[in-house]
Amino acid sequence: MTDVPSAARPLEDAEAQTPIDGLDPSTDEARNRIEKLISALGVEAVIWVDDIHFSAGEGNAEDVTEPLAASMPLQASVVELLRSDDSGAGAAEVDEDDPAAIADFVRESWSGFSAGLQSRLLETARTMQQDLAEHVASEQIADDLRAQTALATVFDGIAEFVPMSMTDWTAGWRDLLHDGRKYLVLFDRTFTREQPGADDKGEELLGELVGEVSVNVWAGLLTRHANDEASERDLTHSLRQRFPAHADRLIAIGKFRTSSLQLLPAGLRALLLVRELGAYRKLVGEALDAAAQAAASAFSELSDYAVVEAIAVAQEEGSFELDHPLRLAHHAHSGTLAVSLRDDSFASESLPALRGASVGAFRNAESDAAQIRALLRADTFEADEHVNRLGLPVEIGDIFRMQPPPGGEAKTFILLGQACDLSVRSKGLRTPEIRTVTLSRILHAADGGTGGSRHEIGYLEAGSDQRWAIDLRAGYDLMVPVCVLDATVFNEDGRSVIALDYVESRPMAASWLARLVALQKQAKKAIDTYASYEGQLKKVSSRDKILASVAADLTAGSTDPKSGVSVQIDSQAKTVTYGLARVGRLRSEIAMRTADMAAQYRSRPAFELGLVRETVT
Repeated sequence: MTDVPSAARPLEDAEAQTPIDGLDPSTDEARNRIEKLISALGVEAVIWVDDIHFSAGEGNAEDVTEPLAASMPLQASVVELLRSDDSGAGAAEVDEDDPAAIADFVRESWSGFSAGLQSRLLETARTMQQDLAEHVASEQIADDLRAQTALATVFDGIAEFVPMSMTDWTAGWRDLLHDGRKYLVLFDRTFTREQPGADDKGEELLGELVGEVSVNVWAGLLTRHANDEASERDLTHSLRQRFPAHADRLIAIGKFRTSSLQLLPAGLRALLLVRELGAYRKLVGEALDAAAQAAASAFSELSDYAVVEAIAVAQEEGSFELDHPLRLAHHAHSGTLAVSLRDDSFASESLPALRGASVGAFRNAESDAAQIRALLRADTFEADEHVNRLGLPVEIGDIFRMQPPPGGEAKTFILLGQACDLSVRSKGLRTPEIRTVTLSRILHAADGGTGGSRHEIGYLEAGSDQRWAIDLRAGYDLMVPVCVLDATVFNEDGRSVIALDYVESRPMAASWLARLVALQKQAKKAIDTYASYEGQLKKVSSRDKILASVAADLTAGSTDPKSGVSVQIDSQAKTVTYGLARVGRLRSEIAMRTADMAAQYRSRPAFELGLVRETVT
């Protein structure tokens, strides 16, 4: 669907919604979000086809009260139905945790209930019994029963809400949908209460509908068979395989979203935008293919002379020689992507719906929330395995973690500064040479500074919802020898270790291979001197303490974790090991902006330089 009303507005421009009396905040929030979504796309009626609406004949109060004691989900659903209907007056006083009290109220008040309430109570009880007979899990039974009141609550007053059984639907759906209005149709998957063996009848009904009607209807499954996000995706995949001609219009969402109503808007939005999202995925796939071809073509047009010249420049600058000639291909790739995504057909047919329905960030279930956190993290940080595994040079934005002292915490820091100063040139040296660099402290976002002294960088650690922030105050800085950071380049786990017998086998810039030789030469001097002290101090009682101080003095390490990085020298293994490791890296464009912001913060004035202070009375 692409016909988006011109009145559709994004969330931030919409009028504030007034909470509805009697609704809990999560339900009210779900209603408001669904109302914005439905209004944005112009949906006028919602049809819910489910065998919970199949009456299966007359009944009485006992049909409802007898199974109450054995089913907490049924108790909860009965209470909700009673309290949602005017003829159930007095239900608010009933103890919802006492099945006997609920049963007594139903028996005593049955004759005064409206025909509609009696029918809904009977349908709910019979659905529960059918689920039990089919050995449905208790959580899915609860979802089945909860959906009845939940959907009526969220759609009431937003769109015409039409619950019906399969029997009602098949009797006249074509006439119903041909009135020119826009419909959202939700099908259950299973209709065994109405038709024995109809385990996937809803799929058949959905396929029939999308095969015949395309201009004014959104449709999908709403089923207990999708009990989490993974099973939603699996069932959607199964639907699309079953009906490949209409795969771009098929989706399944789970009834578990009606038990946690704050999850329902995200599910409905995915259903309502299924065609546009499919079109966008297709557009991006084609754009990436075109960009890859353009990049390959751009590189193939480079002459051998240009390639060799680019490698020569890389050697002079100290960057990895094989990266340098690809810069033109990168430009071609990004430029082609930009052109391909600005497709006129997509902009006119699909983009309006995506814009109209983008009415705020909807909460989805936890696994999808985790995926969103992972996307945000990937957009901020380089891939975990990328920096250390490839032995990439030290750059601004590199993140380091100190080895914790006994009983202490592992402190985390980030390298900010001037990128040119950190560049290692052709002979393995920096020009001019620098001996120390300053690291800025990174803390949990809740613990790091306030106001302008703190800059959040997001989710540093994979799989964690903890946000982190850089504290820009000088009192949290740590001064470290630059060689300590350089040593992390030559270990795939990011540890700062210099081993005299280490031979680098990974492809990397010649300047950094030369840097390794310089580090090993420096380490050899320290190890040889340290070994001589070991021999002289064999019989000294405080030998270990003295040797620790000697190691720190020889390598610019520290014996105090508050003032520097710890260091250990192993004269037998011929290694120098610092208590620090590289654990991540901000993406370069973000790192540069962060370093610039830090420089501005550090240059702020200490005083307002007012001549006198005015007294306020």
